[in-house]
Amino acid sequence: MKKTILLFSILSLVIFLTNCDSTTEKKKGIPTATTDTSSQLKNPLEAGQEMAMKTKAVLGKYLVTAIQDKGTEGAIEFCSTRAIQITDSMSKVLGSRLKRVAVRNRNPLNLASANELSYIQEINASLARNEKPKPQLKETTEIYTAYYPILTEQLCLQCHGDIKADIKPATLSTINRLYPGDKATGYKLNELRGIWVVEMKKGK
Repeated sequence: MKKTILLFSILSLVIFLTNCDSTTEKKKGIPTATTDTSSQLKNPLEAGQEMAMKTKAVLGKYLVTAIQDKGTEGAIEFCSTRAIQITDSMSKVLGSRLKRVAVRNRNPLNLASANELSYIQEINASLARNEKPKPQLKETTEIYTAYYPILTEQLCLQCHGDIKADIKPATLSTINRLYPGDKATGYKLNELRGIWVVEMKKGK
């Protein structure tokens, strides 16, 4: 119960700081497809960061509800059925393509591409040097692509930590049931869990 309350407090703070507007959601709990233009005047790296944090806030709100209803196992079930759906809906809201990817992925749809893998390798190298990881921006003639690291926090370890020390048996059973090919356990604190990728069209 104490862990649930702590998780609720932290994620509620994230939602507040990222200024998530609950009016952008339908009654079913999916954001509407009204394009958000609030990031268009910022430079691409800042704009992408803002979009990623807004999407994280929306996901966090639903994750909290899932945990309150069904515990950590509820969070796993939520991620398996809703996380990509909500991220895609936020892409429409924000007028850009957003996704979360990893090398040690849980959902097969979240596997990093070759370009994304290159950034992941750079971040892992910087962490090995005890350097603070930095976002990265690439561009073509039509698109900006921004990358942002996702580091493991203490609460992440409940689903992504050591299977003997951090993850409860019931949680591990749910992970194995929903993700038979799971690669996303065994993480320690402040390791690179994955990255946000934000693709923004130029000239908006």
